[in-house]
Parts: sequence; C-alpha cells; structure tokens
Amino acid sequence: MLQVLLDWQVDLLLFAILTLVALTHVDRRFLIRSLSFTKRMTLCSVILLIVYGSMSLAVRSGEKEQEQLIQRISGLAPTYAFELQQMQHELITLDTPADSPEYLALLERQRHQCATQCCWSNNFSLSLILLASQNIPLAFKSSE
Repeated sequence: MLQVLLDWQVDLLLFAILTLVALTHVDRRFLIRSLSFTKRMTLCSVILLIVYGSMSLAVRSGEKEQEQLIQRISGLAPTYAFELQQMQHELITLDTPADSPEYLALLERQRHQCATQCCWSNNFSLSLILLASQNIPLAFKSSE
C-alpha cells in the first residue's frame, strides 16, 4: 500500500491540496480585508510558485538519493553474494535447527560483517539475520 502511494506520488498531491486549502483559508480569513484583489492574487501566485519549486526540488532530491542507493547496493551485492557463498549459505534450509553449528557460525560472521562494515548494517536482509540473534530461526532457501 505504501509503495503504491509513493509510486503515484500521492504524498505530493496531498501536500498540494493541503497547501491550496490553507492558502484559500488564509486568503478568505485575513487577506481579503487588508489587500486588494490584485495584490492577493500576486501573493498567492508567488506562494504557489514557491510550493511548486519546493516540490520539484524534493522530487529531484529523492531521485538523486535513489540513484546513489542503487549504486551503493549494486557494488555491495556481488561482494555480499560471494561472502555468502564462501560461508556455505546454501546449506541453511527451512529444516536447519536454530542451534545448528553452521547456522550459528553464519550468524556470527554476519554480525561481525555488520559491525565492521556499516553500509551492510543498513541492509534489510541483514537486519533479518540480526533478528536470529534473538533466537528467531531464519531460513533463506527451501530444502526442496
């Protein structure tokens, strides 16, 4: 649901609607008595231009951040996959017990990786692995 809202940029639409409602309220409540129609419309136009510029900057900043995250992850993913292969990650199945030495060794190595490389600790998958330290068994590959 949240992804749909973000994909369709409903947050920007709601911000624009709330801005128009607030601007209309301020105009009707305060400005109508103190400014001429021309000055009010000029002020409203300037405010709307500022809001539009702010929204454009927010969209561009979000796109730039997304590109940076993609670059960071694309560099991390092959290294992470190689590390998991070296740790024989494929041996962990749905049937692997939580106290399995292989499983515990994998978790310990992952905790060490998270502690030494901060960019890995931001990875959602690694957050799930860290949950296993609370005795929540995780399995990543079915045994079929």
